[in-house]
Amino acid sequence: MFVCICNAVNHTTIANAINEGHSTADSVYSACGVQPKCRKCSVFIEGMIEETHGPINQDAAAELPQYGAD
Repeated sequence: MFVCICNAVNHTTIANAINEGHSTADSVYSACGVQPKCRKCSVFIEGMIEETHGPINQDAAAELPQYGAD
């Protein structure tokens, strides 16, 4: 099943990135070799992350590098 339609990234690819330790949607996008576009899938990706790693620590996530940040 495709999770990210814009970039044609499927559930398995995203699950693999999360299992490798990626804990933010932007980190998952990067691990999959894509950049976020519409970001509609980020909510689903964050849900997958929470299922795997537990609740996302928003303070820690805010300190991680983000796509497009200078």
